[in-house]
Amino acid sequence: MLFTQEIHPSRLDAGVRIAAIFVPALLIGFSLNPSVLLLLSAFAVALVIIVRVPIASFAKIALPALIFCSITLVMHLLFSQSPDSSYFKVGPLSLNQLALNTGLLYCWRIVLFFLIALCFSHWIGQEELAELVWRTIAPLRKIGIPAQEIGLALTIAIRFIPQIFSEHHRIEMAQRARGANFSKNRFGNVRRFVPMLVPTVASALRRIDTTTNALTVRAWGVYPSRTFHRRRHFGLGDAVMLLAVVAVVAGVGYLSR
Repeated sequence: MLFTQEIHPSRLDAGVRIAAIFVPALLIGFSLNPSVLLLLSAFAVALVIIVRVPIASFAKIALPALIFCSITLVMHLLFSQSPDSSYFKVGPLSLNQLALNTGLLYCWRIVLFFLIALCFSHWIGQEELAELVWRTIAPLRKIGIPAQEIGLALTIAIRFIPQIFSEHHRIEMAQRARGANFSKNRFGNVRRFVPMLVPTVASALRRIDTTTNALTVRAWGVYPSRTFHRRRHFGLGDAVMLLAVVAVVAGVGYLSR
């Protein structure tokens, strides 16, 4: 799903947007307090509205989110140990109120993670993420770490993700048109994937060769540092978003006491 969605244009700085995504994601992963999750849910819904996530994207994540939540809830109901509030217990299996509450809280967290991932995929572009990583690790060049090469490798890897997906889909459709059947015994018969795997790998190798030639023509590595197409500007909207993120962090800290 990531890097395969349409990116909605935004006037906010890329670093501010990434902070607005990753800070709540980290807070979600470290708390099971219902009050904290409620605050983070409000912020996640606000992000969804700001990013303008289309309804079709929610339909795409509905089934994976339901599967993860179902597995999580069942595992908590069956294997959580709390003898004080058990409804019934058969051997190592038990069902109790604490397990139900904890399982629901974990499901809540999973839904929030999916919402944050949706915002990430629609709000942050490949180049913006790679540029931010490069700027972050650029000072490491002073101690001999090849930050420029690492940033380039990350940029190319991120760009290849949607390319490989689209190439895989195109080749699969072409093989289906020629009579190939991938619907039955998908994991049992590896030979059925050979007509699709070989062209995909060959296409990826051709793209790698083309990218290498393009870098050579553009004299990559001759200059000590790279430049960017757009300059980053910090405006009023960026300040408001950062204040909102700081307020969420402060609220989580207060509610977690």
